[in-house]
Amino acid sequence: MGMQGPLVAQALGRSPYDDVVQGEGEEDPRMPRQQYDHGGRPINPDTVRINRDIIRSHNQVMFIIGIAEPENPGPEIDSQRRHGAYEESVGLKLASSAKRCVEAVGIFGVNGLRDRILIYKRYSKIPFWDLYQQARRDFSVSRDILPGAPANLLSNYIEFSVARLWLGEQEKLTARRCKWLPSPSWFIPFSEESPIVAPPPLESLGLSSILQWVGGLLISNAPFIVFVVTQRMVPSPVAPVDSQLPSDASGVEVARRPSIFSARGDDFDSDEEDNDVIRATLISFDVEATESTDAPQGLWSAELRPSVANTDSRGSTAFQPTYLDTLLTQIPALLASHMLANSMTRLLMTPYDATALRLVARAFCVRKGLPLDDILETNLLSGFTWTTAMNYLGTEFFHLLLTTEVWAVFTGLSQWYHFTEEEWAAEEAKN
Repeated sequence: MGMQGPLVAQALGRSPYDDVVQGEGEEDPRMPRQQYDHGGRPINPDTVRINRDIIRSHNQVMFIIGIAEPENPGPEIDSQRRHGAYEESVGLKLASSAKRCVEAVGIFGVNGLRDRILIYKRYSKIPFWDLYQQARRDFSVSRDILPGAPANLLSNYIEFSVARLWLGEQEKLTARRCKWLPSPSWFIPFSEESPIVAPPPLESLGLSSILQWVGGLLISNAPFIVFVVTQRMVPSPVAPVDSQLPSDASGVEVARRPSIFSARGDDFDSDEEDNDVIRATLISFDVEATESTDAPQGLWSAELRPSVANTDSRGSTAFQPTYLDTLLTQIPALLASHMLANSMTRLLMTPYDATALRLVARAFCVRKGLPLDDILETNLLSGFTWTTAMNYLGTEFFHLLLTTEVWAVFTGLSQWYHFTEEEWAAEEAKN
């Protein structure tokens, strides 16, 4: 029957779903014929017109006292919209340029120095300050700046422009010439067709040999371990069952619907929509205890105050700061988080970078017939000293210092292009 069913039944003398029983006797020709909607509720065009007039008068009162605002945007609203669009467009351009500059900081010099510290033995014996003094005394662009730059530029170019297209075409070609299903040996770990590569056999039964073999086993299984761990960390997209939801709802407070401005008094689409519309609260009151001595203790009085005035007891909230949250104002925070995330990623990927760089360097030397005396072993702890750690951390700190300079430049640019609401209004007034 619905929430208003008993009221309708009391008003009509029947349920909205009961048939209308015509009365007996002669009808009064002066009595207008009663109309009903599909739910059995009585409707009357005169009542609809009166309701519209009442809502229109209420809206006019709220316009005058400043509680409600018109739905049609004025020139201030249009100016704020143009201001927000300007901030977003300029912020998008600056954010993309800033990200490219941060990623390009280590290409010339810093990444090459980091790679040399992870590869060569002599860098584990020279302190970082001596490396800096040596670079100042005998500086060479071809030796200190350019090494590693072509590889980094090529990797960035492949990552941003070629990788997606090449991978898509490669998947098509591989799908054409490969079998529909892998062979059974593909599912057997450490087999020839298995993606899990077997580590090299044990050289001896010593502790170092066993640890090296276990490390190779973990490295070959690292992608699968990371996949399983990440899948367990990601929350399930399946919604919880209703039976698992907490049934104690006694502590939940019922939210009161705030007072809103009713703008439907002039444009009802139909009588059915008029009957189904929810009548919102038009005006809210602040009720306070009276302090008059001539009134009995405990009486309450209500006072209507305009929302734009500061006469309210809570008028101090009008002096709270208002923040303009746009992409242009978010550039310093976004760029700083990007810098710190890159720095933490480099630190976490150091063991994998060291192993890969040493393998590539040793393979290159073997192919060219060069000696391997100055190249560290593929073991992660090979040649590890406190000097090596300090040199690597010093390089990371120097990299972070350069990126902070880029951050300062783009932060200044974002502040230069940023306009407050007053400055934007003055700029538009000039134009």
